Amino acid sequence: MHTQADPTTAAAPADSGIALHTFGRRDRPPLLLIHGIGMGHRLWLRQIDEFSATHFVIAPDLAGLTSPARDVPIDIALVAQSLAKALRSLGAVELSVCAISAGASVALGLALLGNVRIRRLMLSAPQARAPRIALGLQIAICAAIPESALVKAAVKAIGGGPDIAAAAAEDHRALGKRGLLGAMAAL
Repeated sequence: MHTQADPTTAAAPADSGIALHTFGRRDRPPLLLIHGIGMGHRLWLRQIDEFSATHFVIAPDLAGLTSPARDVPIDIALVAQSLAKALRSLGAVELSVCAISAGASVALGLALLGNVRIRRLMLSAPQARAPRIALGLQIAICAAIPESALVKAAVKAIGGGPDIAAAAAEDHRALGKRGLLGAMAAL
């Protein structure tokens, strides 16, 4: 049965656009969980509950992937750089990483930077460089769909219990359609 872990929001550099949520004891091996587009750290609630007993879990909310759109285009490499800076400020320079979708692309960027040592890397649905025509078609279709329908589709795709579904809906509404399209274009 899921019981939401009690997070600590760690101080990240103010200009990073990243909120670091931490769970578990700092003396345990660090595990970084990186979300994709549209849903922040709460995507990982069940994994946080499981792993916070044995790991120091770090689950960021990455600006541009889960928060309202900024006026500047999203750049996955810059998100990775900001995440590395935030992790260093937390003292997490050697860790295991699990990431999904656009978060997997951020994890690859983090690995390429080389200033954070990744001991283990698990990626689900990464896109190192999405095929332009397929991505353009996906963006065009999403642009034509009402925002409320996009939120419903995202909640259904994420699955999980009512707590995760509610978090998915809240995060997708916060990102908004403009933010979703901008994040997709960054891939």
